[in-house]
Amino acid sequence: MPALTLLLRDFHPALVLSGAGVLAMFLSDDLLLLLRFDRELISAGEYWRLISANFLHTNWPHFLLNVAGFVLVLWLFRGAIRGGALSVVFVAVLLSNTLLLWLCVPSLHYYVGFSGALHGMVFALGTVMLARQPLFTVGVLGVFVIKLWFEQLEGGATPMVQVIEAPIAVDAHLLGGVAGVVLGSAYHILYWLKTR
Repeated sequence: MPALTLLLRDFHPALVLSGAGVLAMFLSDDLLLLLRFDRELISAGEYWRLISANFLHTNWPHFLLNVAGFVLVLWLFRGAIRGGALSVVFVAVLLSNTLLLWLCVPSLHYYVGFSGALHGMVFALGTVMLARQPLFTVGVLGVFVIKLWFEQLEGGATPMVQVIEAPIAVDAHLLGGVAGVVLGSAYHILYWLKTR
């Protein structure tokens, strides 16, 4: 029973992502068009797409890679943020990543997937964990900074393009990382103010 409690407490965002993602894989093409990130339609007021696009994927490998990556991140940074605060950060990362894409990357017209938000969670949880486990956290974040740097240099031309059957949205990864640092820092400040 304690293991189940731990799973539900610290990994419930992964359960939400997994459940919503599995359901989305069975949606009709018409519903997928209604939920994906679409720049023109968001500009016309269809703001739900800023959240729903995160739960859609191009294929099963794309979905499974995102979920596996998310579970790994939650495990690596387990205990950084718990309970309701983790849910708030999860939703904030989902929204901030696609909102930044909409505001800052006018060349991106369509987007689906969780990889941008996944990078946001890495940097949000890592920012929070820095004070507790600095050496480990700097190592993990360093790997991701190098990954983001190479992606910006290469423009997403990786073998993953064939796996997910779509271009890699490298700007989503970068903006997700930036949003994660901001959100993790905000969490730190609010926690500090609360405990004073």
